[in-house]
Amino acid sequence: MPLGEVDFGTLLAGLPGLRTLPREKSVRAVYLRDRRALPDELKRLFDRTSVLRIPVEEPEDISRAIGVANGEIAGVNLGLQADTLHYVRTRLEMMKDRELSVEWGPKEDPFEGEILPQLDGFQLDVSGLRGVEIDGDNGVVRCEVGARWKEVFDACRTMGWIFPLFPLLPLDPYIGDIIGGTATLNSYQGDASMYVRNVDFLAPDARYGQGGFDLVPNGAAGYDLNSLMLVMGRHLFIPVSITFSLLCSVEDCKTLRYAPEDAGEMLEALRKATRTGVRPLKLVFGDDVGSRIAFGGDGLTVEAALHGTEVSLPVQEKTLDSLFKEGVKKDEIDGLVHPLGETSLRVPPSPIVEIRTSIVDTTPLMEDLVTWRDAQVESLGLVGSLFEDGTVSLIPFSDRPISRGVRFERLLELVQIARKHRCRLRSNSTLQLLSPETERDRRFELVRRIKERVDLPNVINPSGVLWLPRAP
Repeated sequence: MPLGEVDFGTLLAGLPGLRTLPREKSVRAVYLRDRRALPDELKRLFDRTSVLRIPVEEPEDISRAIGVANGEIAGVNLGLQADTLHYVRTRLEMMKDRELSVEWGPKEDPFEGEILPQLDGFQLDVSGLRGVEIDGDNGVVRCEVGARWKEVFDACRTMGWIFPLFPLLPLDPYIGDIIGGTATLNSYQGDASMYVRNVDFLAPDARYGQGGFDLVPNGAAGYDLNSLMLVMGRHLFIPVSITFSLLCSVEDCKTLRYAPEDAGEMLEALRKATRTGVRPLKLVFGDDVGSRIAFGGDGLTVEAALHGTEVSLPVQEKTLDSLFKEGVKKDEIDGLVHPLGETSLRVPPSPIVEIRTSIVDTTPLMEDLVTWRDAQVESLGLVGSLFEDGTVSLIPFSDRPISRGVRFERLLELVQIARKHRCRLRSNSTLQLLSPETERDRRFELVRRIKERVDLPNVINPSGVLWLPRAP
C-alpha cells in the first residue's frame, strides 16, 4: 500500500492483521510499536521513516524548508553550514522519490498522545526562535514559538505586566505548544484562546500570514483565524509567533491557599465561586499528590491568585473565605506565587489526559476518579482548574514517568470514565482513533476539507491526524 493513500483510521480497519482485533488492541499495537502484533504493511511504513532535523534561527529558514518540500528550490539553498548541508543533501537524494512534509518543533507532548511519527521530510527545530517583545502602550506581548513559558512570564513581570496564562502542573512548556493543545496554559477567565490576539505563520506556499490582529481585540474585528490556528494549526501552517493580551500589574496581587477537610467541601466551594463575581487570575485545586506536586503542600488544596486595588483585595478575600467552613486552614502569600518556584522537581510529572466537565457534574466524576486512582499501583494524583463559565479542567497524572504500556492502559480506563459521565477530552491522535467511528470519521472529513482548501499540496502534514493523498 503506497504511503499517504489512506488516512490512518482506514488503514487500521483495512489491514488483515488488525481489523479482526478490537479497536483498543489495534491502537495499542501501534502506540507501543509492538512489532509482534503489527502487520507487515505497518512495519514497512514505520521502518522507512526518514526525517531531517533542521535548526531554525529566523523565519526565512522555514520558508526555505517549505520551498524544498514543495520542489520549488533545491536543497543546496537551505542556508546550512557546509558539513551539515552535505549530510542533508545526501539524505534528500535518498528521498528524491518520496513526498516530503514539513513539521515544526519542539513539540513537547507531556500527554504522549501523538501516535504516529513523521514519515519523510523536515522536522524544524524552532527552539532558536525565542524572542519576546512587550508592547507596553497596547498591553500585548509577542512571543516567538520557541520561547518557554517561564521566559515570557518573567519578562512580563520585569516590565510591570502579568502574563495571564498559567500551567496547571509545574511544567515549563514552549509557547508554541499551545497550538494543538499539548501545553495546558489556563486562567480563571478561560484557556489560551481568551488571550491570543494574533498568530503569525508561514503558509504551505511559504507566504507570511496573520491569524488575527496584534492591536485590535478579535471580538471587535468580527473575524479571525486564531480559533482555527489553536485547534488545527499544526496541520495547516507553520506558526512563527503568537501575540497575547496582558494584564496590568499596577494593582496588588495576593495568593490564598485553603485546605478543606474533604472533597465535598472543596467542590461545594468551587461551585459557589462562579456566582460570587470575584474574578481571580486563577482558581486551581488538587488532591494529596496534586497538592504536593503543584503547590508544595499536603492534603486537599484550593489556590486562588487575586489581583486588585488596596480596597478591592480585602473584599475579594473575604468573599472567598465565606465559601469555606469556618476555621478552615488558610495560608496568605503576598504577591503572585510563581507556579514553577514552589517545588524543585527532579523528575517532572506525567499527565495522562485532560478531562473537561461542568462544575455541577464534578462530584460523581471525582468519586470515580478517586476510586480509579486508589486502585492503581502507581502514585497518581489529580489537579484541576475552574473557569469563570463553570467549566472544570481535570488532569490525572503520575508523579513520575511511566512506561507507554502503563500509560495506555490508564488512558483507556480514563476514557471509559469520561464516557460514562459524558465529559470532553482534550483531543490528540490516540484519542481520535479510540473515539467512536462516526465521531472519528466526521473529524477526519473536516480536517480533509480544510486541508484541501488551505494546504492542497499537503506539505504541512504533521503526524498524528491524517495521511492524505497528494494533489495531482
